[in-house]
Amino acid sequence: DAGFAVEYLNDGRQAIDKMETMSDLTLVLLDITMPHLTGFDVLQRIRRHPRFGNIPAVMLTAHSGPEHVAEGLRCGANGHILKPFNPERLVRYLNDTLKAGA
Repeated sequence: DAGFAVEYLNDGRQAIDKMETMSDLTLVLLDITMPHLTGFDVLQRIRRHPRFGNIPAVMLTAHSGPEHVAEGLRCGANGHILKPFNPERLVRYLNDTLKAGA
């Protein structure tokens, strides 16, 4: 409803494979806990990818420990949002993240 076209994948490998087929990817939301590849693993691959390296990526996860936030930032995350989240605040945060990258 907020104007985003969303692809939902619950597997790190599926996320990487799907990204390869997308020409209009503008932002990635990643949970830390996913099968096959963690969100950190996916984020590191995104940052090394020639086409997607500069795309904003936000961790959206229930892992709130400082070590999780620090690891996300070390891997190149643009932010960290905790679950459960308020949908309106999430949309505002994502829009602000996109504007900051423009």
